[in-house]
Amino acid sequence: MNYRDINRIGFGTSPLGGITKLGHKHVGMGYQDVKKSISALEYAYSKGIKFFDTADVYGNGRVEKLIGSVFKEINDIQICTKFGNLVKDNEIKFDYSIKHLNQSLHSSLKKLNRDYIDIFLIHSPPSSMKLNNEYEKHIVKLIENKKILNFGISCNSINDAINFTNKYNFITYIQINFNLLDRRGLDFFKIAKKNKIKIISRAPFANGMIFKKNIVKNFTKSDFRIKYDKEFKDWLSIQIINLEKIKKNKKMISFALNFILYHKYIDHIIPGMRSKNQVIDVIKSLNDRPLTKTQINNIYKKIPVAYHGW
Repeated sequence: MNYRDINRIGFGTSPLGGITKLGHKHVGMGYQDVKKSISALEYAYSKGIKFFDTADVYGNGRVEKLIGSVFKEINDIQICTKFGNLVKDNEIKFDYSIKHLNQSLHSSLKKLNRDYIDIFLIHSPPSSMKLNNEYEKHIVKLIENKKILNFGISCNSINDAINFTNKYNFITYIQINFNLLDRRGLDFFKIAKKNKIKIISRAPFANGMIFKKNIVKNFTKSDFRIKYDKEFKDWLSIQIINLEKIKKNKKMISFALNFILYHKYIDHIIPGMRSKNQVIDVIKSLNDRPLTKTQINNIYKKIPVAYHGW
């Protein structure tokens, strides 16, 4: 086992939320068995995974409660959670105000059975978000009082990541998408290093869409992936064929994960997992040989940076 790499692997808990609606919108991945969730979390910890990424909206709060229950007596883990999304008049609203921040922090601490949050992120804010001096002072005070240890932003886009990083010197973490099929994050890496920003890489498997089985799968209405259209799936099919030629005998899950591990600027990678078997597959991938420079170059040359509709 490469323990240096296991320290970079986290557990993305969004899939554990089960059927989740925000207003009229399904944002989860469908039904999830609680016993499987507990088994996956416990097994991940037993194998050295100690970084758990969540949010107040995952399962409408159920996932934070689940983490709080499973790890109630365990202190040697890092928890990253997020706030900002809420439902008002049955519509999704965004609120990053100090008042809502305080309410969300109190609620998350209670659900997580924690005295502090390791990493507290604003969850997918609009590009127009502005944080004033009062906001910065409040964050600094929360850190001084050890209610949170780090503050940052989970960004909708790489442009947002760049802009927020350049604007706000009190953030220490940025979360972005980065995977085989979405490499726009490459533009952000050097900026993050210059500004001493740590990067959390989400969606390493492109929400499961790098796997052939999910391209032909009929998703339920409670799985947000039901919205993926034929044009997107056709594009995915072409890219998977191209990736198959590059990866050769590697399993896709290992190929995808080791591609991200190759990029040393990334501090944490958070594959979404919903069963013990999925955790096993992720950990097995860490025992595979790293990708070669030739494979990396072929990915850059033969696979588009991202889908045009993203």
